[in-house]
Amino acid sequence: MSPSCERITGYHRDEFLNNPKLISEIVHQEDQSIIGEHFDIIDSDARDSVDFRIVTNTGEERWIEHMCQPVFDDDGEWLGRRVSNRDITKRKLAEKALRESEERFRLIFERHEGIMLLIEPESGSIVDANSAAAKYYGYPRETLFKMTIQDINCLPPDEVFVERQRAKLEQRNYFVFPHRLSTGEIRTVEVHSSPIEVQGRTLLFSIVHDITERKRAEDALSESELKYRLLFDNIPIGIILANTEGEILEVNRSLLEMLGSPGPEATKAINMLTFPPLVVAGISELFRTCMIEGKMIDTEVPYISKWGKKIFVRTILAPKFAAEGKVEGCLAVMEDITKRKQAEQEKESLQAQLLQAQKMEAVGTLAAGITHDFNNLLQVILGRSEMLLNYEQLGEKVRADLRQIVSAGRSGADLIQRLLIFCRKEETNFRSTDLNYQVEQLKKMLVRTFPKMIEIDLILAPKLATINADPTQMGQILMNVAVNARDSMPDGGKLSIQTENVILDEGYCSAHPGVQPGDYVLMTVSDTGCGMDKETLGRIFEPFFTTKEVGKGTGLGLSVVYQIVRRHGGHIYCYSEPGHGTTFKIYLPTILPKETVQEDTTEENALRGGTETVLLVDDEEPVREMIGQILSQAGYKVMTSCDGQKALDLYK
Repeated sequence: MSPSCERITGYHRDEFLNNPKLISEIVHQEDQSIIGEHFDIIDSDARDSVDFRIVTNTGEERWIEHMCQPVFDDDGEWLGRRVSNRDITKRKLAEKALRESEERFRLIFERHEGIMLLIEPESGSIVDANSAAAKYYGYPRETLFKMTIQDINCLPPDEVFVERQRAKLEQRNYFVFPHRLSTGEIRTVEVHSSPIEVQGRTLLFSIVHDITERKRAEDALSESELKYRLLFDNIPIGIILANTEGEILEVNRSLLEMLGSPGPEATKAINMLTFPPLVVAGISELFRTCMIEGKMIDTEVPYISKWGKKIFVRTILAPKFAAEGKVEGCLAVMEDITKRKQAEQEKESLQAQLLQAQKMEAVGTLAAGITHDFNNLLQVILGRSEMLLNYEQLGEKVRADLRQIVSAGRSGADLIQRLLIFCRKEETNFRSTDLNYQVEQLKKMLVRTFPKMIEIDLILAPKLATINADPTQMGQILMNVAVNARDSMPDGGKLSIQTENVILDEGYCSAHPGVQPGDYVLMTVSDTGCGMDKETLGRIFEPFFTTKEVGKGTGLGLSVVYQIVRRHGGHIYCYSEPGHGTTFKIYLPTILPKETVQEDTTEENALRGGTETVLLVDDEEPVREMIGQILSQAGYKVMTSCDGQKALDLYK
C-alpha cells in the first residue's frame, strides 16, 4: 500500500495489514453494492474502473477513482490485477456544483419573466429560448430553435459590427438593436450577452430588454434639448443661469460674444465678469435682490468688454423657482443696446445742432435789424468828434474827452463790423487761398503780441490743397481762436496749429447736418489751457456768450468764427475737457489749384481834398449833415438829397 493511500484514507498501512476487511469497511454504505459487483469480477483479466466513496478515519467522505488492470507473465499467463486509487473528491464536488448550477439556471431560465436566449456564437443559431422569449417574439419555442439571431435582428451585418465597436468604445456591456416580432413590428431592444458553459458547450447567454418606449422618450428629450440648445446658443441676446450662491451655471454663446469672454470657464462666478469695478458690486447686488425678493428686475448697465470697448447692456433678471415655489436660482437676459444708445445720443446731438443753428439764425436776424441804425449813430458820433478835434481853440481837457469818445466810437465800429460778419451783411471777397500762408503770417504777429511763456507750434501739410476763401476772414478766424486759446493759458502753455488734407465720407456727413461729402482742408487749433465743461462747451458759439470778466470780451469772437466757417461751406467742431485743454477742428472745402492772390498789405495814400461837386444821398439827416460838412471843409461843393428820386432830380 502506497503512502498516498495512507494520506487519502487516514489509516496506516499496518492497520490494513492487520485487518484485511478494513478496505471494505471504509467504503461508504451507499456504495457497498458498487464495490461488491466490482469484487465479483476481480479474478477476471478484464480492465475495470469504478468510482465510489470512502469514509476516512476522521469521518470525512472522499471520492475514489478505483482502476484495475490485469497483469500477465512473459508467457501470457494471467498473474493477477494491478489496482490504483486516486482521490477525485474535488472533481466530484465540482461536477455536483455544476449540476446544481445548471439545474438552478434551467429553473430560472424557464420560469423568469425576462426574455432569455441561448445562442451559438459562430452560427448565431438560437439553441434555446425561454417561455418569455417565445411570448415576446410571437413564435413557438420549437420555431425559435430553428431560427438564427439574424432572423430577428433587423440590422445588416456591417451595422451590427459598427454597433459592437461603438459599444466597445463607449465601454458599454450591452448592445442596442432593432428586433422584428412575428407580426412584423420592429421594437428597440437592449441586449446583454455573456459566454456561458452549458453541458460542455460555450454559448452566448443573452438577456433582452425592450426599451422602445424609453428610446422614444430619450429621442424626444434629445430633440427637445437640441431645440433648446439651438435656441439658447443662437438667440441674439445673452443669457446667464446662476444658482443661489451666485455661481454661474451656464452662459450662452451670444453673451460670450457680447462680453468678449473666452468661454464658460472664465465666468464661474458673478464677480468674475469683467464689469467696470464700480458696476461689479451693483451686478452682484442685482442678482441677490432678484433671488431674495423673488421679483423681476429691469435695468441698464454700462460694461467694458474684454477688448476695451464700452457697451451698454439692458439686463432683465428673473428668479427661477423650484417645484415647491422656493427660489433656486436666477435667469438673466442681457441685450446689447449700444447702437440704440448711440442712435439716441446722435439724435440728441443732431437736435442740439439744429437748435444751435436756429438760435444763431434768430440772433443774426435780430442783430441785422439793429446794425444799420447803430452804424449810422456811430458814424455821426465819430464824424462829429473828429471834426471837433480839428478846432485849434479847444482846451486840452475837452480834447482829451473827445479822444475818449472817438476811442469808444471806434470800439463800437469794430463791434458793428463783427455783427455785420455775423449777420452775413459784410461783403466777402472769395479767392484762391493758401491756408498755410495765412497761418504763417498769423504766427509772425502772434510771436510779437503773445506772452513769451506761450509756445506756438505749427505742423503744416507740405502739399496742402487750395481753398476758396476770403483771406481777411481766414485771418480773423485764426486770430479769434488764437486769442481764445491765449486767454485760457494765463500761466503759459502751448498753442498748436496743424493743417492736413482729409476726406469726409457719407458716414461722417450723416452725423453732421449741412456737411457735404468731399475733399477738405482740416485746420486743427489746440491749446493746453484750462479747458471747458460740457455746459460751457455747448454754448461757445452763441452770440454774446462769454466766460470772461465784464469789459474783457464781447462774446462775438467764436460766433463770428462759426459764421465765417459756415459761409465758406465748412464745418467747425470743438472738443474740450476741464484741465485737458481745447481743440478746434475747422474743415474747409478744397478747390482746384489756382494762382494764389495774397492780400495787399501796402498802406493807402492819405485822402486829399478837392474842388469838385459831390452829390450826397443818405436817408439819415444827422449822417447826411455830418458828411456834407466834412466834404465842404475839404473844399468840395456838396449837394444833398434824402432819397434816390430827389437825387436823380438834382442830377438832372
